[in-house]
Amino acid sequence: MNKINIVKSSVWLAALFFSNQLLADNKEIVLQEVKKLDFNTVFARVGNCHFDVEKQDLVHSDSSVCTYSIVEKGQLKLIAEPLTTVEIEFKSNLSVEGKVIFNPEALAISELGRYSILTNKPVAVKVGASGVVDIDLGGTLKVISQLGPDLKLSASYGVEYQYIK
Repeated sequence: MNKINIVKSSVWLAALFFSNQLLADNKEIVLQEVKKLDFNTVFARVGNCHFDVEKQDLVHSDSSVCTYSIVEKGQLKLIAEPLTTVEIEFKSNLSVEGKVIFNPEALAISELGRYSILTNKPVAVKVGASGVVDIDLGGTLKVISQLGPDLKLSASYGVEYQYIK
């Protein structure tokens, strides 16, 4: 069976960050990528690979394209006005090559709680006194079309975030 090394070059995920809303005192929300999510090497066939961000573990199935190696979770840091609420939504994207789609899932952790964020479902996250929300990133990598050997792929996702009242 062919294996494909997708960037660790493994599957690296390029994030598209969107935010244009400011609080009344013009405090912008800042989202920083601390560490890229890395699925490492996957099999070059149709199937999926799911990293459960809550359990910090790969979920294996018959259609899994994971090589059972270690997946490295992604990490983001959101900095906002303390004691506010920010709505965060992760969006999936089809790769430019049209062969891979990534459905992100995240776990946002602030001083005021833990929030599961599923693909295309906005979640209101309460920001604590520090103004910092740590976000762990996982999700499902779906290979939807046969991959060729020695092919380097990347998948991307979008993130939208804004203050809410």
